[in-house]
Amino acid sequence: MPSNHTPNYALNQWERDDRVLMEDFNADNAKIDAALAAHAAGLAGKGNCRVETFSYIGQSSEDRAGLSHTITFSRRPAFALIFGGSSIYLMSGRVGEGIFAGTYAAISGSKTIDSTYFTWEDNAAVINNAFRQVRMDNKGCSYQVIAWFPEDE
Repeated sequence: MPSNHTPNYALNQWERDDRVLMEDFNADNAKIDAALAAHAAGLAGKGNCRVETFSYIGQSSEDRAGLSHTITFSRRPAFALIFGGSSIYLMSGRVGEGIFAGTYAAISGSKTIDSTYFTWEDNAAVINNAFRQVRMDNKGCSYQVIAWFPEDE
């Protein structure tokens, strides 16, 4: 029988002269198992997510209406942040087509705040905008992508 117990879960702590019994180990394992199960149940539905990052190089040197750029993800994210050059693009994948997204870009030497819409085609976001900075496709520019995916659905 152990002489001492841990403060949080009352797990057995033996002294050199204590008699060690299998039942004490089994009781400790049952307490640990119950605590881990309670912890897991407490985390369920709390917004666990996986974060994915990648980068790409812009390809377009044109600014004109009708041009689009497609960014493909491993699956549709709950939220994504794309940044590069002087632009930042925020997007949500949780709602249907045509989600509003905003960019902050230095176009023609002046800073502007622009907004544009994009659509989802499976796990690819298609950004339509006349300006290559806004559609995150300025030729030679390196873009970084951070995407958050829900893991509890």
